[in-house]
Amino acid sequence: MPHPTEHCELTNLCMLTDDEGRILVQDRTDPSWPGICFPGGHVEPGESFVESVIREVREETGLTILDPILCGIKQFPLQGGGRYVVLLFRASRFTGTLTSSAEGEVFWLPREELENCRLAPDFSKCSASLKIRPSASFTTIRLPTPKNGIILCYNSLIIRKFPRPHWTGELFSFLFFIVKGIYQLSPSCG
Repeated sequence: MPHPTEHCELTNLCMLTDDEGRILVQDRTDPSWPGICFPGGHVEPGESFVESVIREVREETGLTILDPILCGIKQFPLQGGGRYVVLLFRASRFTGTLTSSAEGEVFWLPREELENCRLAPDFSKCSASLKIRPSASFTTIRLPTPKNGIILCYNSLIIRKFPRPHWTGELFSFLFFIVKGIYQLSPSCG
């Protein structure tokens, strides 16, 4: 018997840092979702998660990020059912010239100033779930192991642990697919 499915809207955000430790933010102009957040957008049909975050950052900032690393996942319920899933990436290497887009002005911001900004509502939920602090840095996802389960890490701290006895088949399949895809594209994620 087939498993029930639900509608899922896939999106991404990317925390890009420069050599001075500043973060790249965007002041979004969309009246339905205004405020400061990281660049990002929707995953297009047939597009890989990594391809989508590279494309979105390029479209919104003029920069092409290199070796983005998946560092978290946040989900929100959609009105009418389904999920809005945000794949959270980080990158520190890029090429190109910083250029704002119609989606909003982009600029470098010292990390310690982020908490004083008018943040986009959903972005504040994402940043709170990752405990973004001025001195913190993202780390990698630990690959699933038969004994330990999946551990998502941030600044060497465990964000969330999915112990093996509590996995559901769907959660494991979804997370393993994401981790496997990112790991194959980014060998430094290990």
